[in-house]
Amino acid sequence: MNYKKLILGLTVLSLGVSCADAESSAPAERGSLDLVMPGKADDYFSNVSKEYEVKGAIEVAMTAEEFEDVVVREQLIASRISAVGVYLTTYLTDKFRGIDINGDGTIGDDEVFFRNTEYGGFKAMVRNHSTEVLAIEGQEGRYVVEFTIDVAGPNNLLELLLADGAEQGDFGVSKTLEMPAGARSDQSGAPIRSFDPKTYAGELEQVVLEYTTLPEVQDAYPAYRDFMQDGRFEITMVFGHDYNAARYDLIDAREAFDALVADGFSAPVARFEDLRPDSGPFQKSIVSYRPILESCEEDHVVAKVNDPFLTETELEEMGLRSDMRRNLLAARAGADGKFGTLDDLEFKSLREIDQVRMIGPATLGKMTQWAAPSCQTRQVEVRVDVRLFHSDMYVGSRAEQREQTIYELVKRDVFFYNGHAGPYYGLYLDAEYGAYIDHTEFASLPLDPDKQQLFVAQGCQTYSQYADMLYANEAKNEDNLDVITTVNYSYARGTMDLFRRLVQTDPYEPGVHEPATFNAMITELNAEQVNDHYTVFYGVIGIDQNEKLAPYAIAETVGQECQAHTECGDTYSGNVCAGFSDGVNRCVARTSAESGCPEGTNYAWVAGDNWVLGGVCWSM
Repeated sequence: MNYKKLILGLTVLSLGVSCADAESSAPAERGSLDLVMPGKADDYFSNVSKEYEVKGAIEVAMTAEEFEDVVVREQLIASRISAVGVYLTTYLTDKFRGIDINGDGTIGDDEVFFRNTEYGGFKAMVRNHSTEVLAIEGQEGRYVVEFTIDVAGPNNLLELLLADGAEQGDFGVSKTLEMPAGARSDQSGAPIRSFDPKTYAGELEQVVLEYTTLPEVQDAYPAYRDFMQDGRFEITMVFGHDYNAARYDLIDAREAFDALVADGFSAPVARFEDLRPDSGPFQKSIVSYRPILESCEEDHVVAKVNDPFLTETELEEMGLRSDMRRNLLAARAGADGKFGTLDDLEFKSLREIDQVRMIGPATLGKMTQWAAPSCQTRQVEVRVDVRLFHSDMYVGSRAEQREQTIYELVKRDVFFYNGHAGPYYGLYLDAEYGAYIDHTEFASLPLDPDKQQLFVAQGCQTYSQYADMLYANEAKNEDNLDVITTVNYSYARGTMDLFRRLVQTDPYEPGVHEPATFNAMITELNAEQVNDHYTVFYGVIGIDQNEKLAPYAIAETVGQECQAHTECGDTYSGNVCAGFSDGVNRCVARTSAESGCPEGTNYAWVAGDNWVLGGVCWSM
């Protein structure tokens, strides 16, 4: 649908993103919204990288018998196309000589990363598991397979390829890739850091590839309401082992510890050195808003029963006798009788709680009655739990480290992996690989199909397959998992900035959660000085189905006349009061994209003279 577009102007007395210290004055009051000329906000938001589709055709040698066997045929085809992906990444990827791992001031031969630094190098790479077979033609012995594969790189990748000898083709920009003749994929021997057709002694094969830009994905919000619906926002940061002499993993983990304390989180231990695997989370409370009230009592009871810090005293306050309390806690601990392991039972409804021995309708009634006072308002207190883990916490117990990492990945709303990564790699957790989790293992992890999650792959070139290795799990897809990735080499910068964006509160409404969009988070990551200088290219995969309308927006108030923002909704991050050209103030709802606007409403930007607040849905 084509909407008539207006630009709404926002005038404010003071606005900033920095945190004020305790002695600073309170922020100035928010100003009014007014109409300005159309077109003011064009192209305000931008990305540093794009995704491209690469189309080509390659010969696959197969006998008639191999072709008729579907499994064998698919394996042979996948092996050849994967080889194209490996050598395409070899051509496109950013390259550098090496790293001084041992800190002696020089790069020794065993510290050289790339021996083909003069070949290609466009700060781009292939998404390994994005291949799609379009057609198969030919006959016994010689089949031609037409395919596509996705690539991410700089916004001007096509122009860079044209400057390197590419031509404008029918499908897009055409460039011939050279690779060893008949090459098949061999992940263990992938020559990304050594192959150069100019120095290769064997026979070469030429594959003509055509590149075109894929449609841009609309901005969206993380699944905040799902993350917080149980009254907890659970976030884990795992710092993988660093093989460099400086041990940046410990430096980064310590910085995270100090930052959390500085941000007002209560720490589970007094010093960073005292952190243990069972120390528990850093904690802080923020205010969120429920989307609906109808199931509030049940949601509140279920959330309380699932709280990892639930005590018998709290169950007694809910009306449970001692035998009921013991039975419920035992049921929650699972078959191994130990809470905090993968076989824990997480209740999803009152019906499931009713299955616990000695608990029946009368007890459930008491529990919902206990929850009733908390359901008189949409406002709800959310406890943010943050857990930190690093390699040195598990010296001598790598099996425990591996098990704990998997548990955290399965159970938490947001999982940060900060560590070494790359194509055909997994989670590198210790120097001896005793806790290592290979990329092929993610398909069989006990992930929850009903749980919305965000995975932050803060390592080198995680665009390669870190989203797809999770999507290979039957419980996960783009509907319930978003993944933040990097195209080039990461320097682990911006982790705490991203975390702060996820849990940020409104400076005008102290303690009230202010949802940030992915655009805001990714833009900030890419603008960080080191990330910008080294063109890390952060991006996010899986947000097409995410909410576009602001999580705390009330659509029903859009178009209602108003005199103040508070008349339009619970929070400024959801609804605001805007002045229209007819002189009437009306409520509008915040949105990250036009597709988030409810039926019957229109889309516009809220803008000031030289900046944009964001998009809104409006009606007159």
